[in-house]
Amino acid sequence: MSTSMTKEIQEKELAMLLYFKEFCDKHNLRFYLCGGGLIGAIRHNGFIPWDDDLIYLCHVQITKS
Repeated sequence: MSTSMTKEIQEKELAMLLYFKEFCDKHNLRFYLCGGGLIGAIRHNGFIPWDDDLIYLCHVQITKS
């Protein structure tokens, strides 16, 4: 995959991440990045240059009513 295509994918993933974060904030939900997305955020202040995906973890507690 070309560098420009990877960059384009990363830009779309960032837009989706920000939308997802807004949704989670609105509904008081907690989520975490993991794997390369987390490493990229910490080590590269963004994405790992060759990484083309993000992985989210969410904890959902279901209660019976």
